[in-house]
Amino acid sequence: MFFAFSFLSCMAVQAADSVIMTVNGKAVTKAEFEYSFNKNNGAEAIDKRSLDEYIVLFQNLKLKVAEAEAQGLDTTAMFRNEWQEYRSQLLDNAQASDSVAIANLLQEFYDGSLSFEITHREVWEKAAKDTGGLTQFFNKNRSKYTVNGKKPKSYTEVRGQVITDYQDFLEKEWLAQLRKKYVIVEY
Repeated sequence: MFFAFSFLSCMAVQAADSVIMTVNGKAVTKAEFEYSFNKNNGAEAIDKRSLDEYIVLFQNLKLKVAEAEAQGLDTTAMFRNEWQEYRSQLLDNAQASDSVAIANLLQEFYDGSLSFEITHREVWEKAAKDTGGLTQFFNKNRSKYTVNGKKPKSYTEVRGQVITDYQDFLEKEWLAQLRKKYVIVEY
């Protein structure tokens, strides 16, 4: 309960900001999105295409967070301890006038930690352990792999690249399922 109260009180700083979307019923403010966009895009020129691409990436992050919360990952002792430790360190080193920056950093930590853990469980671990799926994926996509300009004789010759490609494939499928499971409303 303290965890939820601490998180919500930090997010209250952004409550007066306009809501630009909801993901699974949770509001996303303009300030939260802008912070994330600016942090990840730096001083690059902003055009409609880069903004549209980032909106999809941001929504994917929020979908992963919604799924992690649905699976209870935000309530595990490990996550709560990491959260409390990060929050304490941040508050110990912060200026009182940095409340918006603190709220942004706490949200970034929350989303990033849950997104990492759920992606690890739903994509990375599955891909690494699914030898049958990896072999099938390789056989279906064999033509795109080469070793020294030649087609590989077996999956093991290009295993690393196949795992990476299979992870990408699994993540795209999973995100498509999450987009059907959770409602995103843009304002």
